[in-house]
Amino acid sequence: MWETNTRDCHTIGRLAATSRGPLALEASIASDRVLADRPPEEASAWCLRPRLLQALTTAGSDRRRGDLVRQEIEALGFDEVGFGALDISRGSPVVRSFCGDYADPEWIDRYFARRYHEIDPRLRAIERSSLPCVWTLQELARQPVTLAHKTELCALVDDLHERGVTGGLMLALPALPGQTRRFVSLLTRRQPLPRIDDLVVARVLLLALCLEEFHHTLPGMAAAPGDDEAPMSELSPMQAQILDLLSRGMGDKQIAARLDISRHNVDYHLRRLRKRFGARNRVQLMQAALRVDGLD
Repeated sequence: MWETNTRDCHTIGRLAATSRGPLALEASIASDRVLADRPPEEASAWCLRPRLLQALTTAGSDRRRGDLVRQEIEALGFDEVGFGALDISRGSPVVRSFCGDYADPEWIDRYFARRYHEIDPRLRAIERSSLPCVWTLQELARQPVTLAHKTELCALVDDLHERGVTGGLMLALPALPGQTRRFVSLLTRRQPLPRIDDLVVARVLLLALCLEEFHHTLPGMAAAPGDDEAPMSELSPMQAQILDLLSRGMGDKQIAARLDISRHNVDYHLRRLRKRFGARNRVQLMQAALRVDGLD
């Protein structure tokens, strides 16, 4: 399979302490300002954080944070990164959430609208193993899938090819059996492919840990714009129905058939709902749907 062996796990600790990449100077200056305002015990804990996490915390805006992450992944030879939550408790991987803040939002919408995540061999690879899945477009096309899913896999490969993607890396963070696993996915358009060795894998793992800490652990640091606690009573009946069906994992075609409306009408309401909840893509809208009025 298309995996690489990670031999030197201690590299991660060394990178956290000694990184001198594009973030180092800015993170150092910002950290000095932060440390000056913190009590000694908090300052000590702050110094133990990787420089990337410090930079994300002190960036001050989503745009600047995006620039910092893009600088980091470009230094590794990649062009886009996304990360999400993978539920494997039901025997097959199910994507529960996905943050595409540092990737092309149109591609994220297309990937989930066409339900590629249901047949993606890369997700099954990282679900079966803690090793990273390093892949090329040609290798992805050759992965064995059921006959029923062969057409979908070919469509996924074609869509990636049209976007100029040549390969990438997907990696799941460790978790106890039955628990939700966080994962990170990086894409590259470079030709030839960048060298992906143990050092690159270690830095990708550090990146994933920093993104996980920033978006899921630090309180209030990565709040998305919009009011995702808006009560269902403030939505139109059609919007409420569409949001409910979306939270059940239905695609646009299924929603249109269930409500006996056109797919164009569904797309219109989804665009209105994304604007209302401040959702950048379909997955963020699904997360909002699961939070309002007890839908979860």
